[in-house]
Amino acid sequence: MQAESEEGLIVIEDCKEVVLSQSEWKATDDYALFHFTRSRTLGNPELFSDCTFADLFINHKTDWGAPIPSTFQVFFDELVGTLIPSAHKLVLNITDLYEGYFEPNELVERVLKPNHLFHLFLEKENGEKHPSLFFECPLELLKTVIEQAFSSSLIDIDGFVVANPNAELFHSGVNKGNTDVMFRELVRAVHLAFGVWGDHNGLFLVTDKLDLSELRSGIESSGIEKEIKQYLASE
Repeated sequence: MQAESEEGLIVIEDCKEVVLSQSEWKATDDYALFHFTRSRTLGNPELFSDCTFADLFINHKTDWGAPIPSTFQVFFDELVGTLIPSAHKLVLNITDLYEGYFEPNELVERVLKPNHLFHLFLEKENGEKHPSLFFECPLELLKTVIEQAFSSSLIDIDGFVVANPNAELFHSGVNKGNTDVMFRELVRAVHLAFGVWGDHNGLFLVTDKLDLSELRSGIESSGIEKEIKQYLASE
């Protein structure tokens, strides 16, 4: 296994050029985010000229160079916490494409309804239609919720940092169709959006509110790197 290199333990890399060079954004890509059909066509890259596109991962890698999922998952809730400013909330979107590992109805009854948390179901199409749960997730519940979502690589996980979670934001996106214009409007409406990579070992971030230096500053001031270093030293 490869440990920390000169670039630091938490890496935030600019991926804008790579993402915008693709004319088709597929739902199976690590850069997939708010996909409710198999693909999205990028017709006008200039729509995102003022947006930040970044990869975030922990620089603890396998011998073949991939970030190690288990390390990322241990610190997922803390990493996400650094992305949420005061007076904002986290909305998760979880879709079990296999429909056997993540039980959305159980989560609704056990956690969301008793805590009066915003939630709604939409559909995601990937050859077949799958129920896709959007729900407000307080940080204190995130670790518990996400453990089940990380149980299979066939579970898609997106996140949206918003001031006021509401159904219209997500319903309207679906009604407008899976286009680059719709996605740009979504990015404008939220503080930040992220998609968890397919191997559950990193994040794809999109925002028009923060630049790369501001994202990195939030991580650096959080103290998480010290915790990760201690964790790795104890392994």
